[in-house]
Amino acid sequence: MAKILLKLHQPHKWDKSKYISDDEYYELEKLIYNDKPLTKYYNRYQEEFDDTWLQQVLKEDEVYKYLESPVDNYVITTYGRVFNIKTMRQVKPSLHVNTFTVSLKDCPINFKKEFIKNNWIYSPSFIKEQYKKYGWKVSGQK
Repeated sequence: MAKILLKLHQPHKWDKSKYISDDEYYELEKLIYNDKPLTKYYNRYQEEFDDTWLQQVLKEDEVYKYLESPVDNYVITTYGRVFNIKTMRQVKPSLHVNTFTVSLKDCPINFKKEFIKNNWIYSPSFIKEQYKKYGWKVSGQK
């Protein structure tokens, strides 16, 4: 008769840095209820972001900005690239005639609106040129 070896998995330990305290929860609840901006909390979590890997990936004269809620884990650059901060990967945008878009967390992001919001010059031909020059992939491009 064969014996069966039973191996139990250890429970996962919780990472306390991902959770907020009760006081912060109530303060956030008050801000949401009164339609106040939550930028204080977004900035707090964004400051913890270590951008050394992103600085290595960026080309010269390329600048990035954080995308606002609900896609606050992403950044957009002046060359039209979108990066996921958590996975450290570039997101492949879609090209429609002369418009670049990307869908993040079921929320469509239009590059033109983001560029205008960040006071950048939006030029689809420049973005296409950069994608072609560096070999970055785009959906909808032949």
